[in-house]
Amino acid sequence: MIFVCYIPVWLAFYPGIAAYDANIQVMQFMQNEITTHHPVLHTLFLGSLYKAGTVAEKPNMGIDWYAIIQMLIMSAIFAYVLAYLRTRGIERWKQYLCFIFFAIFPVNSMMAISTTKDSLFAVLVLLFMVQLQELLSDEQYEWKKIGAYVFTSVLMLMLRNNAIYAWLLSIPIMACMKMIKQKKKFCLLHLLILLCFFMVNRGIMFRSGAEKGSPIELLSVPAQQMGRVGFYYGDEIEDCVLTEYIPRETLEQYDPYLADPIKFQMNAEKVRGDKRGFIKEWIRLGFRYPGTYLNAFLCNSIGFWYLGDVSHANIYGDSVADAGYLMDLRLSYNDKTIGTEKIILPCVHDAYHQWFVENGYQKWFLVQILFAPAFWWWIGVTAVLFFVYRKQYCKVLPCFFLGAYYISLLFGSACMVRYIYPIMVCVPVLWCLAGKDSRKG
Repeated sequence: MIFVCYIPVWLAFYPGIAAYDANIQVMQFMQNEITTHHPVLHTLFLGSLYKAGTVAEKPNMGIDWYAIIQMLIMSAIFAYVLAYLRTRGIERWKQYLCFIFFAIFPVNSMMAISTTKDSLFAVLVLLFMVQLQELLSDEQYEWKKIGAYVFTSVLMLMLRNNAIYAWLLSIPIMACMKMIKQKKKFCLLHLLILLCFFMVNRGIMFRSGAEKGSPIELLSVPAQQMGRVGFYYGDEIEDCVLTEYIPRETLEQYDPYLADPIKFQMNAEKVRGDKRGFIKEWIRLGFRYPGTYLNAFLCNSIGFWYLGDVSHANIYGDSVADAGYLMDLRLSYNDKTIGTEKIILPCVHDAYHQWFVENGYQKWFLVQILFAPAFWWWIGVTAVLFFVYRKQYCKVLPCFFLGAYYISLLFGSACMVRYIYPIMVCVPVLWCLAGKDSRKG
């Protein structure tokens, strides 16, 4: 039923939405120049389907099949979660609301037909959370559940580069909690997951010939902080070495809400060749301009914590057409669009485009708040606080991963709804579990 609910939106944007990083990943696959800048597994998945379409001389086939497969995966995982809620004895009205959210909430249907890696990653995070909760409630650690949990965890870690950092931060914290009754089994299980992840990931990198991405990708916050100092106090720091790492013309492109203009125009060779000097200069400027550094961090991450923020819905300004709260554009590779748009349901297309690409939803304040990334974070926090209040501590443990993932977002390049999407799909389930159920745990 959930899959059926996605079909009208898919037909409105047929064959699918090839936005965000689709062109870069397709280019890397087609030119055999894959890097770890984007998850290698997802690049191979998207690229192989696109190539199949080009070989068959059917340009829409690759994106068409990608959208269908992704809709099937997402709807299947959502259905599994609903079945899990039913086995927990959750009230029916909560189950119905959760179904409505999964099936009809516009962000879900748009993400289901988009080629961004965040869609599959989000539902795998949700599945990981549910399976972890099942394991914590099952003192026997059934082998069938263990196998499914290991598979989900490894796949999830391979679909987002910052997932491993969140996992490495949250799992040890969980292991230290007294609610974990079989700590030895818990630790061995997650050591197995870590080993499997590195083995499978390294194997895929070797077979695909993928090369490591630039370390500059990790410097979003330092780049924004140094860029803000250079932008506002450039006349005061002419005697410093800042411009050796970030050229003066690059400093003039500083955007408070997007790190990419500074980060990707830095002198990468200088940074790689003189890491100690870069860190020393970053620290020196931080002591000299601490308020500026703090403002740079807060502006860059404002959409994740401030309910009134709207920068996340216009992150690229006027430089990218059809890029608002969500994207429905089709990027190009080799001077050809990745899939030729064929609008089968124009009324649905126009409504979604006006509301979520041209940001028409912002005309109504309460609706604007509902779709704000920060809203879903704070609603999730209140669910965790409710668990603590009700002394349902076992339900808190899986949320450590969401918290660690959220922290990684604060140090990213920008705030976009696709980044918060994993938390967005988990929040309704957390609130369904917040009440009484027929099972303890």
